[in-house]
Amino acid sequence: MRKYFLLSTIALLAATNVNAANYAQDELVVNAEVAYAADLNCSALNFGKIIMKVNSTQDSTVTIFDDVDGFTGDILDVQDGAQAVCEDVSGEGHMGTIEDTSVVLSHESTEDQLSATITQTYDLWLGGTLTIPAGSPSGKYTGTVTVTSTWE
Repeated sequence: MRKYFLLSTIALLAATNVNAANYAQDELVVNAEVAYAADLNCSALNFGKIIMKVNSTQDSTVTIFDDVDGFTGDILDVQDGAQAVCEDVSGEGHMGTIEDTSVVLSHESTEDQLSATITQTYDLWLGGTLTIPAGSPSGKYTGTVTVTSTWE
């Protein structure tokens, strides 16, 4: 009887091992690359003095590529618009590629805002397009944005 008890116990232990969970393993590769940004010194991107129609009724745009490239909507004239020029302070003389960047320009004394998209026009030059909503009040608008340049 003792013999049957031991055989039964061994059979039960063997049966529970069959129900064990499945496992898998592998090694995970983790990579990182550290890069440092070069210092840039950029002049201001100036959309100029924008002369609008009285009681403007439509959104307007000013595009700076080579100075003032064009304007649309209720704009009558744009004076003294100019691209920004960025210099690589490290002295390597190249800027690389800048991704298009959006910036909000705030009115000097109201809550009104304009928006602009900044684009790279040449190696060290930046231009863009300014959007002026209909009915925006006159005055100075200013905004800042961080410009990041990447190159190989």
